[in-house]
Amino acid sequence: MGPIPPVTSHRTVERAPFSPDAYRVLVGRLGGRAVQQAPASVPRASGRTFSGPGRNDGDLRRPLLGMLMPTCARPRNDPLRNVLRCFVEQKEETAATSRYEALCRAVREVLHKEGCAGLVGEPLARLQRARILETMERFIVSLGKDSDTSVEQTMERHRAKVAAALVLLPRDELRSLLRVADENLSGWVPGARVAVKLAYEVKAERLALTVNEGIRRLRCYCRPQIDNIENLTREIASFGRAVVMLREDALALELHTATSMDGPIGDVHQHLLDYLSPTQDIFPNLDNRQLNSLVKGMDHLGEGGEVVGKYRREAERRRRVVVEAYVEAVRPALDAILKGSDIAAFVAILEKAESYGSNARVVHAQLGNEAKGEDDAMVFRENLLGRVLQTLDSDELTAFAAWLESPVAHALIEALDTAGRALSSDDDDATAELGKGPYTRAVEMRILQGCVQQQLEDRNIKPYQAGPERAAGPIKVDVPDVAKVLRDVFGVSLNDKGVANVCSGPGTEQVQGAIMKCLRDMLATFDPKKRHVWKDGTDSGVDPTFIIDLPRADYSMKTADGVVDSLYDRTRVVDDRESRAKAAIEKLRTITGDNLRNLQLASYFANQSVFSGLQRILLSAQSPVRLPDGRPGCLVGGVQKVTYQIADDADGGLLLSAGYTIRGATHFMPPSPDGVERGNDMVLLDVNHGCADFTFALRIDEDGDVRLSAPLVYNYDVMPGEAQ
Repeated sequence: MGPIPPVTSHRTVERAPFSPDAYRVLVGRLGGRAVQQAPASVPRASGRTFSGPGRNDGDLRRPLLGMLMPTCARPRNDPLRNVLRCFVEQKEETAATSRYEALCRAVREVLHKEGCAGLVGEPLARLQRARILETMERFIVSLGKDSDTSVEQTMERHRAKVAAALVLLPRDELRSLLRVADENLSGWVPGARVAVKLAYEVKAERLALTVNEGIRRLRCYCRPQIDNIENLTREIASFGRAVVMLREDALALELHTATSMDGPIGDVHQHLLDYLSPTQDIFPNLDNRQLNSLVKGMDHLGEGGEVVGKYRREAERRRRVVVEAYVEAVRPALDAILKGSDIAAFVAILEKAESYGSNARVVHAQLGNEAKGEDDAMVFRENLLGRVLQTLDSDELTAFAAWLESPVAHALIEALDTAGRALSSDDDDATAELGKGPYTRAVEMRILQGCVQQQLEDRNIKPYQAGPERAAGPIKVDVPDVAKVLRDVFGVSLNDKGVANVCSGPGTEQVQGAIMKCLRDMLATFDPKKRHVWKDGTDSGVDPTFIIDLPRADYSMKTADGVVDSLYDRTRVVDDRESRAKAAIEKLRTITGDNLRNLQLASYFANQSVFSGLQRILLSAQSPVRLPDGRPGCLVGGVQKVTYQIADDADGGLLLSAGYTIRGATHFMPPSPDGVERGNDMVLLDVNHGCADFTFALRIDEDGDVRLSAPLVYNYDVMPGEAQ
């Protein structure tokens, strides 16, 4: 099994030249007529005439530019010239780039007003650059003549001023500007062309210096055992890119710099090949990015033969390993359908395997095959799932294809998609994040449908027709089973109107905020002098509410060895309540030790007041507990239970886990707008669907600081009764 092939676009955009036909079409759009004949000469900004080289396409372009960008008689308050002036005045790269982008936006607005709204993509970009060049030309001319220099010297200084700003732009933009200026347009913008070329030449000279410095630095690497491999691979990649750009610049500017440096570049290339020879096994120490930098950099320098081939094969092996890991993780999902039509296991395995797919994407990106954008990411996922399907034999593939077209599969896709979209649109970030799971699984199932059909065609297999003897064929499953998958795998309930509720998971931001506010308020009102006093007048060292709640709640402690022991002995009926409370405190002291403040804080927070924040949320519109139709509220009736577990955090502090459960709730009470409880607003519940669990944990530091250590997590099952 080989690596995933490079992600490529499905569309190829060719850079078409400015052909005469294209210009006729543009002129027809803008002026309502086609160019029939081009004049031999056209006016320039200076009032002189320029005679073209006599080529038909050049003659045709000039009148077009004359129509779109007349160079004579521009107003002195030309907004483009003002924006250009701001760009020319910049001395720093970031500011220059920002000003140049502003110039591009201004040019697009002008072109739009002049009738070029229909142009998009490359034609618009080239026309935009042509207008920028023409604006530069006018700007250079408008600077005027210096009194102490000749006209040519003055123009040279003005061009150099513009070039000083242009040199701050990326090479690709300079090359594009120069390409437009060279397309028989130099007669219109001679000064601007010189400025662009000058800036490009400055960059080329700097690049040549960079290449020379790279040659010097790379020659210093000669001891693989002690050399910094990270620096080496980074410099090889940087040097390789610089050499490629130098050769491109030499071609664009007709320079001989690259040719004169071929010898030194070849020497350092051979030096690196000797350094990386098969006798020097350094690639096990390379991470993925370093390996990719090494291979790409060496490829830029020339043929690497077996030496570079060894590293290239290592990169391919790493890609193959993560793909195989994904295939092994996903294949059981297909088996769950083929062997038992277990849709819950199918979805759960796909959900669990997402981390393997993410790892495969990361490794491929680190090794140079990055999926850029949603389209590329979709192609990558399609390739991964295609690899999984390749592990099926013909019968298995046919049966799985039949299941994917079954009613239950379509119902499952629809439910996953609906739940995912509903949750993703929630204002709460945590809830929106939960929507990614079901939505991604729906996307995967649709991709599988397409991949299966492609595999059937590739294997020349006719679509499978399910028969009664084939258990793996299409099956009939009630919709409640699909709903159960959503609940069991994602903790989400979905009703028939597309309303999705998170019935299991962490609380929303508002819920967590209410819990933390409760802790802060309790800590602010904590009074260390307020402690329970025994009948004999002695100090218990704990909060009075702790003594009250001990018989009513379930208290336990967890030792450093992980042993859980109940604090309050409910089996003892001879001793009175005070003696059992004293025994509970003595057990608690085995965890708190001599830290009397933490002993009192643990007893202060381990009482029903710690749930007051949760209770306020449950009585509000932010309640996480909701009816299938989305109405929030709280459960009423049934059996309620409160639990506390206190443990040593191994750092001198304490961990307090608090839990609140309700079973057999009889009614559901929505919040009232005015905060007044109304019994007639309550909804009767199904006796088998009226339960909820809430848990969270807080940490008491050694110095007595209290904070939330585990967010509130909840789980509920609510369904209206038949009377509703």
